[in-house]
Amino acid sequence: GGAARAGPAIRSMGGAPRPAEASSRPPAPLPDGEADYQLITDTDTLAEWAAMGRRQGYLAVDTETSSLNAAAAELVGISMALAPGRACYVPLRHGGGTVAADGQGGLDFEADANTDAALPDQIAFDDAMAILKPLFEDPSVLKIGHNLKYDSHVLMRPHNGGIRLAPVDDTMCLSYVLDAGRVGGHSMDYLAGHWLDHNTIKYEDVCGKGVK
Repeated sequence: GGAARAGPAIRSMGGAPRPAEASSRPPAPLPDGEADYQLITDTDTLAEWAAMGRRQGYLAVDTETSSLNAAAAELVGISMALAPGRACYVPLRHGGGTVAADGQGGLDFEADANTDAALPDQIAFDDAMAILKPLFEDPSVLKIGHNLKYDSHVLMRPHNGGIRLAPVDDTMCLSYVLDAGRVGGHSMDYLAGHWLDHNTIKYEDVCGKGVK
């Protein structure tokens, strides 16, 4: 094979690009307790989010995948945030029909998105990548996230867009470098509570525990 590719770039928060001009800044954070979360299912809205990220010079990124094994995971969706309370989710390869409990469109990670079954509204994968790949590889836009090493490997797979996510601030790596011996660990839940006094929403809070 060819030469190995370099790993994701990492830099400190202090190296974030300079703020955009006031006239082009994205919306300010919402008041405490308020949130504006969007489900993006069209290219125009996704392009608007990409433009706001470029103007701001940084954004938070997270991937939703079909596996914890980055070498085998299929990219299912992408979350982004521009400021506290302002975030979006972009479904890409969700499958499944209607959720019987509430009638909402299914966002099943495990269902086959290539079948003829009714699918939720979502942007065609290649159309979404045409917008997201330039943003995620833009050297002037800092991508922030937790354990971005995993997301970087997922996105780098050709099947998932062949994206080299850079530059990045990985809060897990930053925590380990600053305090490798931290007793509480370096999980996002712990760091959010310790540094920001914020109690995150746990997976069990949404999906419950055990088999039902």
